[in-house]
Amino acid sequence: MKQLQRKRMVRKRGQQIKDLGKRRLLSGEKQFKFTPEELESAKAVAPVDFKKIKDSSKRQAAVAQVVYDMGSAAGLSKDQMAAILANGFSESLLDPFAKPPGKEDSHGVWQFRWNESLRPSNREMN
Repeated sequence: MKQLQRKRMVRKRGQQIKDLGKRRLLSGEKQFKFTPEELESAKAVAPVDFKKIKDSSKRQAAVAQVVYDMGSAAGLSKDQMAAILANGFSESLLDPFAKPPGKEDSHGVWQFRWNESLRPSNREMN
């Protein structure tokens, strides 16, 4: 019984955190402020057109390389990068165009789920 109550509490708290995050995102409260030095030191990443890579294993390798390069440049450790890539692999096999079968509205390498209010076409752009 206690395990059931705990699961309900965890689910409820998870929903509260999700709702708070959504409110902060939509209100503009959550913003990043970088110093000029941080902006100067940021490494630009060349855009990759994954649609042009027809071979799925080569596309997978390209996604892994981009993610690894960006994470490493941001100062993440090899263990953190391994975890990030493992998560992407388990979600979509590192396929940036992955969509699950059925009605679930998830997209991309990490299968982010669109919520109607967060869909770019439904947000006001400033």
